[in-house]
Amino acid sequence: MIQRKQTIWLLLATIVITLAFILPYGINKVDTPTSLETMLTAKSNVFLMVLTILTAIACFFSIFLYKNRKQQMKCTFIPILLSICMIGFEIYNTYLTHIGNKMVIGLYGSQLIVGIFIPIVTIILIAMAYNGIKSDEKLIRDTDRLR
Repeated sequence: MIQRKQTIWLLLATIVITLAFILPYGINKVDTPTSLETMLTAKSNVFLMVLTILTAIACFFSIFLYKNRKQQMKCTFIPILLSICMIGFEIYNTYLTHIGNKMVIGLYGSQLIVGIFIPIVTIILIAMAYNGIKSDEKLIRDTDRLR
């Protein structure tokens, strides 16, 4: 049901989480004579790529559970947990590894690096969808009580 507001929030969350493949969250500095720097995105690590794909699939799948709102509310927690894991892995990958990765937020050279905010925005969108599902469920319970 595309006319429900939570469907739009979940679709936006799916689109935003797929931006993790494009927008970098940090840089990888390799200490060589050429001092090559590569941008870290969801494609740069297999585990992060799997988390991103699973989060996008879970967001998109929960759109089609509109007939069972209680199950849809439960299924919206899965992408929230996966997004929290993404944030944790991005922080681990940039700060706690000894590879030379560095987290950058903002402009770096000529590129905008805001990829760390993608899972946070996804969590906010999914929470808004959860509130919409919850209000629909409350409305249905109230109308059933009036019958």
